[in-house]
Amino acid sequence: MTDALDVVVIGGGFAGVTAARDLSAAGLSVTLLEARDRLGGRTWYELDRIRGFDIEMGGGWLGDDEVHAMREVQRYGIGLLYDEGAPAKLLWRSEAGVREGTLPVPFAQLADAERAIFAMDKAAERVAGTDFDDAEQVAALADLEVPLPELFVGMNLPVETAGVLEGFWAGITSASWAEFSVLSAARLIAATGGTFMDYMGTVMLGPRFRDGTVSLVNAIVGDAKCDVVYSTKVTDVRNHADGVTVVTDNGTYEARAVISTIPINALNAVRFEPELSAAKRELFERGQAGRGYKLWMVARGIDGGMFCLGAPGPFNHLFSLDERDGEALLVGFGAGPAPDPTDLPAIEQMLREYVPGANLVAADLHDWRNDPFSQGTWLVQSPGDITKFDADGRKPEGRVYFAGSDFSKEHPGYIDGAIESGGTTAALVVEALSNA
Repeated sequence: MTDALDVVVIGGGFAGVTAARDLSAAGLSVTLLEARDRLGGRTWYELDRIRGFDIEMGGGWLGDDEVHAMREVQRYGIGLLYDEGAPAKLLWRSEAGVREGTLPVPFAQLADAERAIFAMDKAAERVAGTDFDDAEQVAALADLEVPLPELFVGMNLPVETAGVLEGFWAGITSASWAEFSVLSAARLIAATGGTFMDYMGTVMLGPRFRDGTVSLVNAIVGDAKCDVVYSTKVTDVRNHADGVTVVTDNGTYEARAVISTIPINALNAVRFEPELSAAKRELFERGQAGRGYKLWMVARGIDGGMFCLGAPGPFNHLFSLDERDGEALLVGFGAGPAPDPTDLPAIEQMLREYVPGANLVAADLHDWRNDPFSQGTWLVQSPGDITKFDADGRKPEGRVYFAGSDFSKEHPGYIDGAIESGGTTAALVVEALSNA
């Protein structure tokens, strides 16, 4: 057992390292416990991972208007990369097949696409300015807690337009768009410029980290005056009158407070005493729906780059990021179970549904769904999740606080949200301990 600390932070993703830095800057003693042998959580940058290419196994993009993440980027002088120029092939998938063209829908369907975009913008307009910790404000939006496809019921959208819409949201969410609520989509749009086109521009055209997400993770934790303990799995968190006991497979820690940044889908593996709120227990037992995959591929026969979006199909988003010596680096996002990256013939068949002449050289992924410390990808808030679980998830239980991108009030599911949540929660802990 260790001597009593001020705070134990559980989890070394962006939320955890941000919280540890801010807590230590306030003069508190902090230990950060990380179950993996690395920091970063659901971001993971690997050098020379596939055919000499460096890749992000998890989250890796930012948006210029993501204020919390960009503030940290500027603070530490982190380099960013912007993808410039249109690829040689623009492909759009729907039940009608794969169509090549500059426009995402046939010209005759632009009015249909505009009607769908208008509906999303109107929903976002209702959500703008909502305090998601205010039960009355959130209750007023309960009619938006329906599957996203229901927003377009009655529009009789052509299959090409419907396919692009479904593919966009399924690729962004890492889940079927029917598992994503209108309210959740509207919340993200409202937080990113206020219109669907603003949001699409941010998520599709935002920058990458020049030296990987690890460059920012390392910069933040380098500012944290705390102990970092790796390969340490938390099994029990016990609230008591004098503080919190954290039991791990490598020992026990005593602290005045705890910040858990464990993802929702992995929290059911931790025993909390006393029991958490009924809403938290239900949420952690059921989990959230983000369980898709991010598949990296290197292929020949793709010159000049390509981009594809749509549904149905094995990939909802598929695009190239780099070319070297006749080999293209591609990444594909899908909403289903992760394919076997060693089954190159099967993956080549998937790729050839979009680029018939492609020859697969290598493939790789990390199966976040079966990773015991994440058990899923980024946050997907299904119909009913926001009104029932969102605010409750952020409420502390005694001296135990919950943070992370899954719990962000401002930008749930994103690196920006993880940083916001870590900083906000650290400030709450600093205030609570100063008044104790």
